[in-house]
Amino acid sequence: MQETTQRIPSHHDQPRFEHPHKVMLGLYAGAFLGMLSETSMNIALPDLCDAFNITTGTAQWMVVGYMLAIGIVLPCVGFLLKWIKAKTLVLVALACFLVGSVLSAAAPVFALVLAGRIIQGVGTGIVLPTMYAAIMRVFPPAKIGAANGVAGLVIMFAPVIGPTLAGLIIGACSWRAIFVLFAVVAAVAIACTAATFVTPIETTHPKVDMLSVIASAIGFGCFVAGSRYGYVFGLVLIVLVLALSFLLKEQHGARD
Repeated sequence: MQETTQRIPSHHDQPRFEHPHKVMLGLYAGAFLGMLSETSMNIALPDLCDAFNITTGTAQWMVVGYMLAIGIVLPCVGFLLKWIKAKTLVLVALACFLVGSVLSAAAPVFALVLAGRIIQGVGTGIVLPTMYAAIMRVFPPAKIGAANGVAGLVIMFAPVIGPTLAGLIIGACSWRAIFVLFAVVAAVAIACTAATFVTPIETTHPKVDMLSVIASAIGFGCFVAGSRYGYVFGLVLIVLVLALSFLLKEQHGARD
């Protein structure tokens, strides 16, 4: 007669935090801010062209530079979380967004506006993956799917209201008011993170392969830049094919 065993619930099945969404509040606000910043900036480009007497192509670097910063930073967040406490890293990321917003709002020349925009991209590139990494540890396994759905709603709500909100703000004030709004939301996100976020990710201080980090930054940066300069994207594809060929050759040699 086959004996059946009943699984005893473990502590892993219980909620790790009494109010997990409260713990995640600062990250939700930061992710919303990052997507709001991305989708609302297109509305301000004509005003930037008039304010600084620049071409449309130059003004579009406000979008490309932001995405480029995200593309370079995002792949590095995994090992950063293993070296730096998650709460500290999130606060630094949100502080970057706050500083970048203030710099762009007060900048007298376009170069400083763009510099502030890139700093904002660094903050967004850290916050987005950290939010999903934290969800896996803050919520019990049975609720991770629902938590990811909430995070998706937070992120997708920003593109819905971003262009309209930016248009209203520019019509009532100026393009600088958009960055003031970003600064205010960033300050709120910093306050929420400092008050409620609990570090759920363990730091193990693994060895860092700097060559891989540099290659990743160059590769992802070129992929993003390829959205504006087609020949860069083509160059990345050529390098990628060569790298894959080299990897396959090494694996085939290892089998032999």
